[in-house]
Amino acid sequence: MKTCCKRFASVCIGNINIDFKEKSFTVNATYYSDLTVDYSEIDSLEYREDFDAGMRTYGFGSPRLSMGVFENDEFGSYTRYTYTGNKEAIILKVDDNILVISGKNDDETREIYKKIFEKV
Repeated sequence: MKTCCKRFASVCIGNINIDFKEKSFTVNATYYSDLTVDYSEIDSLEYREDFDAGMRTYGFGSPRLSMGVFENDEFGSYTRYTYTGNKEAIILKVDDNILVISGKNDDETREIYKKIFEKV
């Protein structure tokens, strides 16, 4: 284990995993509530290469993970499950709410987008 993780395990560990099912997907998050989204409830889906996150107003943040309620100029208040530092993101409008998710890196984020796009 890296030295930083031995000293600061709470900020160096944790994951966001997405479990794809037939009618929904679930965002499983370390340190924050899991979230299930039915594909039928998704009103729009967008892939963004340079997402401006704004600031967290409630939730969990570390050098690895950024999750919770955020606010930016574009969406106002929205929900976010992303890896810190990843500028690429998937933006979903679900029942008039905005959900932003990402993978660990750009390739993983694109793969998540592709899987959701195929179901919507």
